[in-house]
Amino acid sequence: MRFPTPLRKLFVLLALVAASVSTAQAKDKVTFAITTYGWSYVPVLTAAQLGFYEQEGLDVEIINTGGGAKAQAALAGGSVDLYGSDAGFAIKARSKGSEVTLVGASMTEYATNIVVSGAWAKKNGITTASSYQDKLRAMKGITIGVLSRGSGHEQLVRFLAKEAKLDADRDLTITAMGTAAATIAAFEQGRITAFVHSAPIGERAVKDFGGVMMFNMSKGDVVPLQGFLYTAYVARESWIKSHEDVLVRFLRSQQRALNALHDPVQTKKARDALHAAYFSTLEPAFWNFVWDSNISAFPKTVEVTAKQMKQAVALIEEFQTERIPASAVDASWTNTYAQRAAQQLAAPGGK
Repeated sequence: MRFPTPLRKLFVLLALVAASVSTAQAKDKVTFAITTYGWSYVPVLTAAQLGFYEQEGLDVEIINTGGGAKAQAALAGGSVDLYGSDAGFAIKARSKGSEVTLVGASMTEYATNIVVSGAWAKKNGITTASSYQDKLRAMKGITIGVLSRGSGHEQLVRFLAKEAKLDADRDLTITAMGTAAATIAAFEQGRITAFVHSAPIGERAVKDFGGVMMFNMSKGDVVPLQGFLYTAYVARESWIKSHEDVLVRFLRSQQRALNALHDPVQTKKARDALHAAYFSTLEPAFWNFVWDSNISAFPKTVEVTAKQMKQAVALIEEFQTERIPASAVDASWTNTYAQRAAQQLAAPGGK
C-alpha cells in the first residue's frame, strides 16, 4: 500500500524523531567496584545521587563487593571496569606485572583518624589543638586498637611511633579489635585508650563517649601524610585504551562531584542526598557532624601528581624490605585523562 506523500513525510519525520530519542537515551555502561558504602566513596556516590553520570551520558553501576580482595579480583577478571582503591594497590600490582593503572584522585588525605579517651587526653594535656609534636610525645604507653594485625590501621600506628621515635612493640600496646562494634565497646569500657578508624566510627566515640580526636587525618593533622592519595580510581590498561572517551566522561562526573562537595550550597544538597540513600541509619545531626569534620579530605581536582605517587611509594616501603622499581611506579599511573576531564570542565562554556 502506498501512502500519500504528506503521510510518507510524516512517517519519515516520526522515524527520525524516534531514532533521535533512542540515541539520546542510550548511555555507555560503566561498572564501578566499591568495598563498602563508606566515606571513602563519597564522590562516586555523590555523582550518582546528583545526576552527574547522566549528564555525561553514562550508565554507572556501582557494585559493592564487600571487600578489597573481591574488588581487586573483579577488576583483574574484567567483571568491573573501574575500582576505587588506595594508591598502593595500583603500585604494588603493577610491580608484579599487572596492567592495573591509576587514573584519577578521589580522596587526598589519609582519612583514618585516631581517637583517644577524654580521661587520657586530660591526663596527658592533649587537646585537638595540641601541636603535632606534643601529640606524638604523648603516645608513649598508649593502648591502641586497630582493625587487624598487618592492616593499614596498624601501619599508621607504627608510622606515628617511628615519627615519635618510639618502639611500637615496646612503647605501645597495639590490640587487634576485629570489628568496629568491638572497637567501640572496648573503648567505652576502657579496655583500650585509643583506636584507629575511618569515619564515622571516630566521630561516634567523640560525640557519644567523650573521646578526643587526637589525629584528624581528614584535616591533615599528620604532617608527613598531608595531601596523601588515599583513594583513587584504577582500571585495566586494556580497558582504558578501548574506552578513552568513556573514561574521560567518568572522570568529568567525578570532577563535578568534587566541585559540588566544595560548593557551600551544593555540598549540603550532596550531604542530604547521601544521607537519605546510604546513611539513613545515622541520625541527621550526627551525619552533618561527620560531613563537616571530614569533607576537607576530598581534593578540588581529580588530577594526580608525581608527588602524590612518590609519597604513596614511600609509605609502602616503610613496611617492606624490597624496593619498588621506578619503572613500575611510572607505569602504574597516568594523569592524562584526569587532566583532560578537569580542563574540559574548567574551560569557558564547560558545564
